[in-house]
Amino acid sequence: MSLNSLSKLKPCDLSAIELAQYPANNMANSQLHWAVIVARYQNQWVFVKHKDRTTLESPGGKREPGETIGECAHRELFEETGATNFNLEPMATYAIKLPHGELSYGQLFFASIDSLGPLPSSEIEKVVCSSKYPDAHTYPNVHPFLLDQVKNKLNLA
Repeated sequence: MSLNSLSKLKPCDLSAIELAQYPANNMANSQLHWAVIVARYQNQWVFVKHKDRTTLESPGGKREPGETIGECAHRELFEETGATNFNLEPMATYAIKLPHGELSYGQLFFASIDSLGPLPSSEIEKVVCSSKYPDAHTYPNVHPFLLDQVKNKLNLA
């Protein structure tokens, strides 16, 4: 499955995936297709709601050609939350085993957001800050696992 076809996967297509975690920064940028950002703002977790979905998700997205995975995370966090002042830290590399058995690799980041500006025009409808994980999540087999990795690594509640 090509990177182009990976970008066309719908959220429900990832319901039976398997996850594996690796140390941060152990792969070349060319191997990392995705950035997911677990973020905090004013001691709350930051989630976004896509305009075409009824569920919440962590900010993130696909790396664009010529972009490093760090640049991707920076861009996606701004585009999906309006974050203007933040610290971004790589936490881990993760692999998703897709239904056809192929692995897709991504980089997990943690962002401590100091200020949120207006939400840029994009596919994101709104930003939701919460002290707890949402009941309805777009990727229930992926993002809770990634959030737990950040919480455990940083000793956060």
